[in-house]
Amino acid sequence: MKFRKKIFCFFTILLTGCFAFFLIIVYRNVSTTNRSLTQSLSTQVIESKAQEASSWFEQRLSELRMIALQDAVTDGNIDSLRPYINRLNSNIGRNFGNEWGTFAIGRTDGKGWVSDAVTIDVSGRSYFQEAMSTDQEYVLSTPVISKTDAGPICLLCYPLRDSKQKTFGFLNAAISLNKLTQLVQEIEFYDSKSWIMDTSGIAYTAADTYPDPVLVDEILPRLQENPSLRSYENKEMEVFFTPISSAKNLILCTAVERSRLMHDTNQLIVLLLAAWAVVLAAALIGCRILASGITRPLSRLEQSMASVEQGNLNIRADIRGKDEITSLSQSFNRMLDRIEALMDEIALRESQRREGELKLLQSQINPHFLYNCLDTLQWKAYDHDDEEISQLIAALSSFFRISLSKGKETIPLTKELEHIRNYLFIQQMRFQDVLSYVIESDLETEHYFILKLTLQPLVENAIQHGIKPKLYPGTIRVRVWEEDDCLYFLVSDDGVGIAPEKLQKLQEALDQQLPGEGYGMYNVNQRLKLFYGSAYGLQITSEEGIGTCVTGRIPTVKKENDDV
Repeated sequence: MKFRKKIFCFFTILLTGCFAFFLIIVYRNVSTTNRSLTQSLSTQVIESKAQEASSWFEQRLSELRMIALQDAVTDGNIDSLRPYINRLNSNIGRNFGNEWGTFAIGRTDGKGWVSDAVTIDVSGRSYFQEAMSTDQEYVLSTPVISKTDAGPICLLCYPLRDSKQKTFGFLNAAISLNKLTQLVQEIEFYDSKSWIMDTSGIAYTAADTYPDPVLVDEILPRLQENPSLRSYENKEMEVFFTPISSAKNLILCTAVERSRLMHDTNQLIVLLLAAWAVVLAAALIGCRILASGITRPLSRLEQSMASVEQGNLNIRADIRGKDEITSLSQSFNRMLDRIEALMDEIALRESQRREGELKLLQSQINPHFLYNCLDTLQWKAYDHDDEEISQLIAALSSFFRISLSKGKETIPLTKELEHIRNYLFIQQMRFQDVLSYVIESDLETEHYFILKLTLQPLVENAIQHGIKPKLYPGTIRVRVWEEDDCLYFLVSDDGVGIAPEKLQKLQEALDQQLPGEGYGMYNVNQRLKLFYGSAYGLQITSEEGIGTCVTGRIPTVKKENDDV
């Protein structure tokens, strides 16, 4: 991605992230405040209508109480109340139609009188049976159809009791459900839908005021579980509940879509998003101007680097100013100057190296002359039947041949062990019966390669500093084995050992890679670390009068078809 695109992306992501964070905070605060305010206003409107419905029920109840206070009721003479009931029904019908209800009076057998032309029998009605069998002041019936005008009504059944509180009759006041429907239809906010029902879900308003039956089935269990519940919400709707105090078990319910409740908040979010789009556009224009000022010198520097990549080291970046890009171009120019100087230096060193290789090739002529002389001496020894001298010359010839190994750095492990065996044979011939040796190697290690002249300096140290000062026979033991993808080798002797102070200094010299006493071991340890890595090298243990043990560890290396 180009640098300019990165700046665009960075500014866009940064502005979007900051605005999203700001928008979330605003949305939460505004939505909480707006929701609280909306719920408060909605509750006030609904409670106002519930109070109006409650007052209407209370008015019907007051009329029943006034009728119950008539002297005829106190005397238990129901028949004398018929003219009063008739006049009351007539006045209500004349002034209000049947809107305000119709009154009926009857005895405990359930037979009631409305007018000379209309009588009723409510003996089988559950509300009548409840009113006659309990001490309640009144009982509200479920919705029924009026016999006077065939309209939907519910009935307030008011028991009539004498001075001894004995029930001798009843009064019924018909409550028009059209009036309740009219009340709930007057509740208008956020396209809400309102209705009146009891806690069992029976409707007391017209069917067109009712919401989705699924919503009613969802809220009924919660109302039955918690009658004091005032609101309920799901993913789509929020429902407010307000009890109608004068009518037992009746609840005014209002359902509003949540999206409508959050309409003002959503409009604010849309306005903020529009503002963000304007701010983002302005910021990106400014970002483009800024990015051009930055990327133009970078493009020139990139072109200079591309030219250098193609091999033109004479080009220089021409960028002026006081910013970081100018400093970078100056560093680039200095780097090119340094590269040219280094290339000249490398060319000089390469010339010197070739000269050294030529001298080395010339020096290898002498070892070949030495091999030929040793071969001649070996055959002369055979001619004189001196087998011991012949073996010694053969071992010496093999020792020199493996030491050179055609200039290679690594040789097969078998060759390194042969080199040690030749060296120990020569030393054994030198020290007669004083020196003996044992060389052990796992068969699995025969195909591995090792850095040339790794073991010989260690064996030489063991002879010179371990066995030779002992003044009586000693043994050199060389062992090689493989373990955990590493090659281990051990050179031990049963010589005089090393004093603790000297051993500590020797081990510190090996750990810190500092030359000192034991130069042969230091040289081997340094070569191993340089060739294989700092994790590999030598460890030394010794006990004075017992002997010394040098252990080395290197990674396993295999090569095929490599002749020495």
